Amino acid sequence: MIRYLWAVPAVALLSACAGGGASPSDSPTPGSRNRQAPQSQPAIPDKDREAAAALGTYRTIDACGLHDIEAAEKVTGDLGDSILATSDGLNHCELHLHSAENRTTWRLKLEVGARLLSPERRELPERTLGAVEVYQRETERNCTLSKPLDDLRTLELLVSPTGAGTPAKKPCQVATEYLTETAALWSDPPERADGRTTPRLSLAEQDPCTAASAVLDTYGEGAELNPVEVFACEAGPKPDPQAPRTSAPRATRVSFVLDSDPARLVAALGNAGELALGGRKAVILQQGNGCSVYVVWDQDTGIVEDRRARTPVTALELVHISTASCESAQAAAEKIVAKLGTPSRPADSGTAEITLGDLD
Repeated sequence: MIRYLWAVPAVALLSACAGGGASPSDSPTPGSRNRQAPQSQPAIPDKDREAAAALGTYRTIDACGLHDIEAAEKVTGDLGDSILATSDGLNHCELHLHSAENRTTWRLKLEVGARLLSPERRELPERTLGAVEVYQRETERNCTLSKPLDDLRTLELLVSPTGAGTPAKKPCQVATEYLTETAALWSDPPERADGRTTPRLSLAEQDPCTAASAVLDTYGEGAELNPVEVFACEAGPKPDPQAPRTSAPRATRVSFVLDSDPARLVAALGNAGELALGGRKAVILQQGNGCSVYVVWDQDTGIVEDRRARTPVTALELVHISTASCESAQAAAEKIVAKLGTPSRPADSGTAEITLGDLD
């Protein structure tokens, strides 16, 4: 059986809550840190508190810091193109590579806290790569290696070719060689506070459930918080098992992501408009049967995605707020922005090994 990466109290509690938790013999990986989870929000139900504590612990891990650009270039024979967190959440980080002829070749995507349920794990082959025990999943076009964090969450590496034609190596060959080269990072994942990457993303130091708690009053007495992902949380009414699903108000979801400046949506789409929220730029967007507000967290911490573009594209830290309607979206966004306060400006340590953004 593959052991969990850490024996952290929050993680052990999560395992016990999920059923079939780690045994006392499941000792922490050598060199692993004694990470302490942040305090849980009172509106999180008792059944979800252990999960919330574990997610808080995982937010401290620097997903981009788990990458090693030189190792990726060595394994693929290609050149680093870009490295960025993604619109999926600040716990995701993609490293893209290209050939000497500037053709895109590979995408190496890391996710801290990817889901992989115990029943699925039992069906997967186990491998040991550089002392790191992982589960492997393989398709014709990609390969996934997963290192358990607890009964539900993993460190996940997804490798897929991005160019035309058949690559010289299969995805699982690239994945296994790359993880072997970076095994030390997987055994003791870097924290954001370590300063391995720059710029430091200060939004990643916030708790999305703290942000979502600002709209609990919208849902009346007994309203609850649901920590759905590492950087996402929902605020909504206390579930009523007797009430039809369609009658319950839709929850407000808060996510922390990295994406292109949302102002581009206003020019490109007819259903988007600009907002001013507490001095921050924001864009409101009607989407199907719901509404999204994208709030720029820190306008001064932009990351250039592609320097060769005619108009360089800049990625920004964004607070993504999803609500049932645009009528309620602006009021919700105002409360959430006020709750988060102003961004901190962490000093650059000057010792970062990876600069996020375009690598050319």
